[in-house]
Amino acid sequence: MKLRLLALAAFVISLTGCFDMTETFNLKEDGSGVYELKMDMSRAMSMFAMMKQGAREDGKAPEKLDSTIYYKSLTDTLTSLTNEEKAAVENAFAKIHMDEEEGDMYVNMTFPFNDSKQLKLIQKIVNSKGNNTLMDAVGKAMKSGAGAPDGMDPMTGGMGGDKAGNKGGLPISDFVYNLAANSFSRKLNAKANTQTKTKSKEEEMPAQFKEMMKVNYTTVVNLPRPATKVSGKGVLSADKKQVKFNKSMSLDDPQLPADFDFTINY
Repeated sequence: MKLRLLALAAFVISLTGCFDMTETFNLKEDGSGVYELKMDMSRAMSMFAMMKQGAREDGKAPEKLDSTIYYKSLTDTLTSLTNEEKAAVENAFAKIHMDEEEGDMYVNMTFPFNDSKQLKLIQKIVNSKGNNTLMDAVGKAMKSGAGAPDGMDPMTGGMGGDKAGNKGGLPISDFVYNLAANSFSRKLNAKANTQTKTKSKEEEMPAQFKEMMKVNYTTVVNLPRPATKVSGKGVLSADKKQVKFNKSMSLDDPQLPADFDFTINY
């Protein structure tokens, strides 16, 4: 049941662009903190419900889920994770709400971390693609028995991959975050060919879904003390302890460093 719940989340997460995402970094003075990844995937859930229209017609009730999943219960089964990586998500958990009839789905993932090294490990695990990763495992579980439509890869939704085997992923998979003693920064990965990748997805998308595939992407950084300097398109709070970045994206919009790169000194 736990795999099935996370598999449903993994499937909808994989429909890159079908959700509004907020990531929050709660930074503490000692270098530890909590990373939260919150997604409102109601638009994707509505699309998923349309795909399952036939199942409703034969008498099956719409699915409803409310659950909390602890990642520790899954990581021990994944041999691809090192002991250090398992320790990084030992206290992580996900809260999942889904109401298929209402077209609602929310997933809130919480990852406490002890230091900058552990934060990097968490981001690696969240963004991992390919075989034997955490998200790949739950995606396969859904494909085998959690309700993905026949012929659809639950990790790409039939939209995010290509013939070369490249898989879609979260927008954050193209970013590199660095936490230091007095600064926090984000940089767009120089190797990410995001313009080509997003355009190829847009070309494969049915016309009626293109409007649904817009993403409202928000990053919130809560600081342990007031910021002394902020570079990038961030909005600083009155007490200078919070910086918020927001970007609305379509599938055919290239990701540019000027829109996403930032450095916060504090």
